[in-house]
Amino acid sequence: MATVIYNTRFNPTVNGDIHLGHLYMALVNEAEAHDNGGKFTVRFEDNQREWAYSVDHERTTIYMASILDDLLWMDIKVDDVLYQSQMEDDYRRLLNHLNGTTDLFVQDRFMFDNQPELTYTNAVPYPYAPYLTAEKVLLDCMSYINLLIRGDDLITEFSLYTYFCDLWGLPKPRQVYLPRLRIENGKELQSEVSKATGSYKVKGYRERGYSADELKANLAEACLIDPNKGWLLKNIKARPVWNG
Repeated sequence: MATVIYNTRFNPTVNGDIHLGHLYMALVNEAEAHDNGGKFTVRFEDNQREWAYSVDHERTTIYMASILDDLLWMDIKVDDVLYQSQMEDDYRRLLNHLNGTTDLFVQDRFMFDNQPELTYTNAVPYPYAPYLTAEKVLLDCMSYINLLIRGDDLITEFSLYTYFCDLWGLPKPRQVYLPRLRIENGKELQSEVSKATGSYKVKGYRERGYSADELKANLAEACLIDPNKGWLLKNIKARPVWNG
């Protein structure tokens, strides 16, 4: 049986620095890609209108540089860095080709005429609006991503993602949804790690004097069945908990 070579991606939003949960996902994606000679890509969602509304361009640029710096500090080997804003023209060409037009400036009207109007003052569409899922499908296809490893909070997007693959006759990536990292202080189980829990950001641990090896070792204890056997899917705990 031939070995499948998987290409994975880490697709961070640009509204803040990465936290331990992001780091956990990035480590698994990198390990699965490099286990059999695939590519690990970081693709920034720098074209989302929600972030343009809530986070100015200067800060999103700082966040992207900071995220890459954190990954480099953790010795996570990134094969390719992509920015969705730089892929928009090619994305629209592919969308228009699939929908039977050559008009570059058609703004997704074939699929999304009935989308709700959003002011971005009281509604956050990410990640469930159909046009955002369709964009991910096409960008993943353009980037040759064939394994998606995401948090289980995003599993509700699976059916819509698959729908667009079927609609356009595109290959379906293998999709794996991991349990999110949770926090435990003493005997009390806290909420899942999120950007709201700022004390768990990678940058914060760096500033407090943690080494990359120390942080990775502690995270391995939290997330891996056997911390000595690496970040492959088969070694991930069913209930990862960070004791900190």
